[in-house]
Amino acid sequence: MSFDELMLGAVRQTISLMGTSANYTRLLGESYTVRGIFSGRFRQTITAEGGRFTTSLPTLGVVLSDFSIAPAQGDRFVIASLLYEVTEVQEDGYGGATLILREVV
Repeated sequence: MSFDELMLGAVRQTISLMGTSANYTRLLGESYTVRGIFSGRFRQTITAEGGRFTTSLPTLGVVLSDFSIAPAQGDRFVIASLLYEVTEVQEDGYGGATLILREVV
């Protein structure tokens, strides 16, 4: 078994134990349910003047083979009754990806 297969297996096991269901809708209309690791973490930013503000940086860790076509910018997820849009896809090189999301209000 290769290192990539071991990494992907660990990600799959983590998602099966701790993952969240998400309703996925492609920009072109296809829709189905996937599981992933959701994080609604916050990021603090310091301005040039020394001011601080906090923004949310929601992410969803997924296994790419769970999708018929890899997720892309503009695709949408409903997670815990909130609507999110994919702003960036960061593939990990092992068959998974972290999707950077923004809440659609």
